[in-house]
Amino acid sequence: MKHQKSIELISIFELKEFDLTKMSDIKVIKKDGKVVEFKPKKIFKACKAAGTSKEIADKVTKLVVEDLHKIKSKTIREKTLERLKELDKDAADNWIKHDIEHTKYEDNNNILKF
Repeated sequence: MKHQKSIELISIFELKEFDLTKMSDIKVIKKDGKVVEFKPKKIFKACKAAGTSKEIADKVTKLVVEDLHKIKSKTIREKTLERLKELDKDAADNWIKHDIEHTKYEDNNNILKF
């Protein structure tokens, strides 16, 4: 089992514990297409540069980091169908047909966009 690296962040983000292993797994695609490691400190610095207090910058940073560890099942489904369609359009179409026939969705038109 991989050893989890944690660090106490006292004044930078006011997060009790921050899992560096998980954060280093998150990648950011920059405007120029370059892929870089996610660095929460950049959020903090950008908030401070915008003129907010340290407390607000800390809170915003913490909330964004927490949000990155949450993903809606709908988003996973959409990404899965998007990739499946790229690799096997027939299978993606079958999945969508199954959804329409066997599942009640609030907006069936949204399913058809794939």
